[in-house]
Amino acid sequence: MDKILQGIAASQHPENVKRVLFQKFVASSKQQVSPAICHSILTVSAEWILQGESDFLQEMGNLVFQAWARHNLTIFEDFFHHSYLVNVMSGAILNPRPTVEFIHSCVKLLRDPTSVCKVIQTRAISLARECPELDVCAALCRLMVEFPDCVPVGDFAVVYCVTLIQAVSNVEFPNNEAALKNRFKDVNAVGALLFKLWHADINIILPCLQEIFKILTEIKTDSQTQKEPSVALGCLAQHVPVEMIALVTKNAASDQSVLDANMTVALTRMIDWLSWPAVKNIDRWIIAFLRSLASVQKFTILINVTVATVEKVFSRICYPIARNSALAVLTHMLLSFQHSPEAFHKVVNHVPDLVAHLKKEDSVSSRDCLSRTSELFYVLIHHHAGYPDLYEPILDVFKEYPRPSEEIIRQKLQLNAWTSQGKSLFTYHPKFGPKSETGKTGLVNLGNTCYMNSVIQALFMGDGFRRELLTYSGKVQQRLAPSLQKVFAFLAHTQRPAYSPTELLKVAKPPWFATGAQQDCSEFLKHLLDRLSEEDKENIHFEEKLSRAKERLQKVKNNKSGGGGQSECSGDQVVPEMIEPSEKKDMDAVVPCYSESPSHDAMVPSHDNGATGDSQNKVRTIVERYFCGKSVTMTECFNCKFESTREESFTDLPLAFPEKAKANGNGHPDNNCMKGGRDDGAGPKEGKGGDKETDDAQMESVSVECDKTMESESIAKDEVKTSEHKEKAKLEELIDHFLAPEILEGENKYYCEKCQSLQNAVRYLEIKHPPQFLILTLLRFSYDVKLHTRSKLLTDVKYPRLLRLPLRGSQSSKLDLVSRLRADEGADAMSQSPSMKRRCHSSQDGKDMSDCYDREYRTYALTSAIVHSGTSSESGHYYCYGRHTTPVNLHVDEDSGDTDYLPDQWYLFNDSRVSYSCFKSFSNVTKHFSKDTAYVLFYKRIFDGPDSYTGLEATESDPPLNRELLSEVTKDNQFYLQEQELEARTMHLRTARANIGATYRPRRFDDDDDENQGPPGSCGGAGPGGFNVPSNRFIF
Repeated sequence: MDKILQGIAASQHPENVKRVLFQKFVASSKQQVSPAICHSILTVSAEWILQGESDFLQEMGNLVFQAWARHNLTIFEDFFHHSYLVNVMSGAILNPRPTVEFIHSCVKLLRDPTSVCKVIQTRAISLARECPELDVCAALCRLMVEFPDCVPVGDFAVVYCVTLIQAVSNVEFPNNEAALKNRFKDVNAVGALLFKLWHADINIILPCLQEIFKILTEIKTDSQTQKEPSVALGCLAQHVPVEMIALVTKNAASDQSVLDANMTVALTRMIDWLSWPAVKNIDRWIIAFLRSLASVQKFTILINVTVATVEKVFSRICYPIARNSALAVLTHMLLSFQHSPEAFHKVVNHVPDLVAHLKKEDSVSSRDCLSRTSELFYVLIHHHAGYPDLYEPILDVFKEYPRPSEEIIRQKLQLNAWTSQGKSLFTYHPKFGPKSETGKTGLVNLGNTCYMNSVIQALFMGDGFRRELLTYSGKVQQRLAPSLQKVFAFLAHTQRPAYSPTELLKVAKPPWFATGAQQDCSEFLKHLLDRLSEEDKENIHFEEKLSRAKERLQKVKNNKSGGGGQSECSGDQVVPEMIEPSEKKDMDAVVPCYSESPSHDAMVPSHDNGATGDSQNKVRTIVERYFCGKSVTMTECFNCKFESTREESFTDLPLAFPEKAKANGNGHPDNNCMKGGRDDGAGPKEGKGGDKETDDAQMESVSVECDKTMESESIAKDEVKTSEHKEKAKLEELIDHFLAPEILEGENKYYCEKCQSLQNAVRYLEIKHPPQFLILTLLRFSYDVKLHTRSKLLTDVKYPRLLRLPLRGSQSSKLDLVSRLRADEGADAMSQSPSMKRRCHSSQDGKDMSDCYDREYRTYALTSAIVHSGTSSESGHYYCYGRHTTPVNLHVDEDSGDTDYLPDQWYLFNDSRVSYSCFKSFSNVTKHFSKDTAYVLFYKRIFDGPDSYTGLEATESDPPLNRELLSEVTKDNQFYLQEQELEARTMHLRTARANIGATYRPRRFDDDDDENQGPPGSCGGAGPGGFNVPSNRFIF
């Protein structure tokens, strides 16, 4: 019958006729024949399968072989023994896939395939190497999935898996749909075997993944001879256990033998696979790689990959089958790329088209994508603020979607930030620590510069002032304003946890401040605001001169035009002949500079600033608009009733503690209530016709008088004046004391110009124009001229959230008070010391005299407070509590019941450290730490009257930075990432050297010698070389 079989194959009949004849021959397989004939039929049909030149002959051979083998199992088992299989797999294989499928079908028929499986197990690696085609490997993998005994074991299993991966990496996918499906089926067959092997033995996974990573990181040298790794590799990666992804990616990212270029190529290739539906979990792999690279500070790779591929990832969102994966990768890319808007701006212009496409699709997937995309872009617009021309189209298409809250925005940015992925560097180098969870930036202490840092943070939290300063553009050469503007820009946009204000310190430090010494923050604040205002005045003066010169030039041009002449000058040019000599001299004194920031038009005064009368017609400086108020001092002669008035500006109100002390149990004045004073003698200054004694003299006389009531042996250098009486003073009492009428008599008589002699008089102080930001300085520091010591009042004060600031009383009430004061000019008044009679704020007969006349008030809300910790102005430490000043809806504090209009979230700024805080923490700071007392308070005006609200800022977000500032911040952010990357690589090299026994001197990250460092815990953060200052300058 074997001859008949061969005759059918050799005949000239058409294939359809031959097929019928073969089917009849197959039907005869049920007949009983001799073993020799059956053996011959099996030999012939097997030969057709293994060596057949046509697919038809291979098909018919397989049909005949299977039928005769099933009906003659004993003969088949004798035919298909291990020796036969060895010959088949060892020789030249003409038809690899049919051969493997033939072996697979034969193993299925064997009742005991053990010996055969051993042969397959031994020859599998050679077969996969000799026949690396995907269909052959897939057929072999199907065989091994069904018969696990055929799988190589031990190290051979690793070799076999690596061989399969190499074969899969060369797979090409056809354009034909049917062929493409078959190709993916083959890839899945290989993946099914790897899945079983990887889950059976975890030691096989890492070598396999290393091979995949090696293939991915290989850089092409000749595009004509070397192919790109196949996307089929991505289909294999989905079979890796999910819990191993983080470990694998971390090991790969930490491998210093992998060059940055190779890692970049690998990530780029994985991102290309996002559009393939069969590549599952690829988004997890990509995000895990990005996070792992961030954790080892390889930011250069992250920057290059994100910038190069973000548009490609964005485009994949249009395809529903790849949408979820692409959106997950895009979200992580954009939220982690926080140091610069470059990546975000690459996709901004494509957002409206994407939204239109998704709305047109109108599916469950598209609607969910729109919701997630809107939230993503709201967060990015908030973080990369300042580009309204780019963002308006986005806001327009997403207007129907809600904006996320500030808390959600902060959490998303913090969770995805590159610097939050790893904290190992912080252990060795504090400057590389993670940014505060608040999102705020600290300030580096440059050596006892906490006084400056606290002031800067307090000013920065004033939203209106900060926003206007960020847009400030001077036309003249300035030093302080650009430096402060730069610090504000970095505080708002830097990726560093703390910024070093070195340049500002050089520019803003008063010349009499010793480098490295602790200073008075109030004195620094006044100097800073004065300097800033003077620079702004120069700029305003220059603009006014320039404007008048242009007007005169335009008149000349108009006259020439009327006379038929033509002018060769443009409207923007100013010729020297058009400028008056005095103006030209003034303009030559300043050097013009040009900036792309908004012009100074914003400096027109607003009605919100309390400016009335002639001040409204004058352009006010930024300091005058926000911090400057006006007070009026009125002095009335008791003899002739002549009243002199004097108006002056102020930036802060110095609040002394009441001069009349409360008696303690021994009859001595309570030292805790003694009047303090600042060394600079800050306070309203008297002009012509005023008091001949200076404030410093008053301070000294008070100090001397109080010293007489104290035991001399209890006084020591830097003595702390404390009291057993723990009752808090009220801030309102200090303000009443400041505004209380003052009697001028005795040695302090007033020189009346009308009487032409010294006369008794009464002096009033009124606030004519309250500032937008009220700065209150508590005069806690005093100087003892007798003992030459400085001391501090530790009186605890109750600070209200909302402060009702009294301005002035009615004229009739004042005259009534004058009559009462003159009536009390007798023996009781004369028995008091002159210093005790100067201010009449205390109660008489149980009635507060300040309530005798009607008072007008303005309402302020507390925004910032600078706290001094220590016992002297020459030592200690400053830190600052603050909150934003953009008003929110009216709310009531749960703890105190106080009404508030500003955000209730408080922050604690302590040099480099920024943390969340609350008003309760500030109000109890002296209770918990007796040496920590509020020194400078910032209040923001909220009400101008009972029903008016004037404290609103125009916007809730900071304005865009000018190009120069934005470029500087962006470059520094990128440089900071490079610093971290370099430090991480250096640490790895040191560790590697240590592991091989090399000795090295650990790097000193502070770059300081021990001999030059300040005491542990001191305020001074040492700069290079440290500061040689006395130890009493520091707080321990």
